[in-house]
Amino acid sequence: MPKTDPAAAFMDAGHDHSHCLEAALDRAAALCGERGVRLTLLRRRVLELIWSGHKPLGAYEILDILRTERQGSA
Repeated sequence: MPKTDPAAAFMDAGHDHSHCLEAALDRAAALCGERGVRLTLLRRRVLELIWSGHKPLGAYEILDILRTERQGSA
């Protein structure tokens, strides 16, 4: 059985990924508000990193990106 790239399922030339990313972040903020927790800037950024690409990111990859963006991320 041939392997397929899971990201290929999302590669639609007419797809506005920035729009769905903003909608997902807005929904995350709403859910946090409903549950009485804060969607901090750091949490929002982590979600952006996870949802902005079409490939999975590991925790260490996310930390590496955050470290380049802000000193002291752990």
